[in-house]
Amino acid sequence: MRKLISILLIFSGSLAFSQELTFKQADTATYNQYLQGDWKALIETGEAALESNINYYYLQMRMAYAWFAQEQYRRAIGHYKNALEFSSGDHTANE
Repeated sequence: MRKLISILLIFSGSLAFSQELTFKQADTATYNQYLQGDWKALIETGEAALESNINYYYLQMRMAYAWFAQEQYRRAIGHYKNALEFSSGDHTANE
């Protein structure tokens, strides 16, 4: 049941990307994509969120980890640096 709900949330979020993405849609979709390890979808959702002027610490951290998991370290670094702008003392982003 939990998988079904996650899948529905992701697809409902994907349909909304043709329109302007909301904070709640971006946060829910990227969190579920992070939990599932769907790095490509997370990056696509994250980029759509940024295009909709949605930018926050956890979005940057999720995108950084997604790029890192795909061995795209330079791209990951940029997102970790952006996350530090929200929370300069964050141990994970600093590391």
